[in-house]
Amino acid sequence: MTVEELVRQILGSKRVVRVESESDTDREGNAILRIRVVYSEADGPLDVDSMLDLPGEIRTRLSHDNDVGYPVISYVDSSEAPTLHAAQ
Repeated sequence: MTVEELVRQILGSKRVVRVESESDTDREGNAILRIRVVYSEADGPLDVDSMLDLPGEIRTRLSHDNDVGYPVISYVDSSEAPTLHAAQ
């Protein structure tokens, strides 16, 4: 299962527009997995409990991949995503 498939399963595929992920390291050199979830707020807010469960679910379900670091997740509404993408 990919990160995107897992995010869509937990948060609801109707709300999730896209998921971007990349391996990285934190300031201390520890492996992290940066995840940006772009969702449509027009379809309603994301469920807070599901958002809180997501990092643990990613760690549990993707633990077979030793390269998966701790998930660092950011959420952005799709109406703001083009602005963020252009600024990068």
